[in-house]
Amino acid sequence: IIGVPFIIFFLFFKSFVFSFTIASILSKYGFKGILLSLSYIFPHHLIYLAIWLLLSFYSLSFSFKLIKLLFFKTNINIRDHFIRYLKIGIYCLISMIICTLFETYITPHIINLFIF
Repeated sequence: IIGVPFIIFFLFFKSFVFSFTIASILSKYGFKGILLSLSYIFPHHLIYLAIWLLLSFYSLSFSFKLIKLLFFKTNINIRDHFIRYLKIGIYCLISMIICTLFETYITPHIINLFIF
């Protein structure tokens, strides 16, 4: 419940850093920067963005359900929502590990093709 503003701030900050990086690459390298930024973005950063959006959605949804449970005393089965939230978190963690491995081992070779 306390983390709702932090989730929203983190999502906006992540998007800002992502767009600032693309703008910097484009301004430094020009037309070649388009190819460089495309090799830098696709596919792992788009997957990261989708994962963060999914996690943000489920965390905000879970927080609002907790608020309903605590303040409005509605009858909600919080265990089912927590298990779904935990499953989504595990799927997103596995996806992020796969994207990190792709970013670490494959992306540098793709970027070297466009720099030199």
